[in-house]
Amino acid sequence: MSEVLKEYFEKVVRAPHTVVPDELQKNPKLPLIYGVFENMTIKDDTAEVRLYNLASGGETDPRATAPHIDGMLLGHVVDSKLIYVTDLISPRGSPIERSGDTIAVGNTLREFDVDETDLTFVGGHGATIKGADITGALAANK
Repeated sequence: MSEVLKEYFEKVVRAPHTVVPDELQKNPKLPLIYGVFENMTIKDDTAEVRLYNLASGGETDPRATAPHIDGMLLGHVVDSKLIYVTDLISPRGSPIERSGDTIAVGNTLREFDVDETDLTFVGGHGATIKGADITGALAANK
């Protein structure tokens, strides 16, 4: 999650869960919650996942900011060449239109030197699309 949301989730985790007590309520312990300012890498022996914050300001292309974009994260499973993009790109069989959301995704990938044409985009609604098929939607503003 973004650094902005970190405080919110820390507050939620500390609050009592009295309507439907869950494992955290039954066995309280404070989990580690990390904010992602620009990017973060998580890896183990089997996979490397890179998280990219869409709201972290780029060095070359200024990032589009909008309430729906600010603080969203892209999840990049490096070896599998998968990029998880919830809501901003939703492959559902029709062409992906160019928008402020898709431009922000493209700008973020370029900032972190990720070749979008080699990725499979995994939308939050259960479908995928090849990056090579949406390069126009991801293109930078001219």
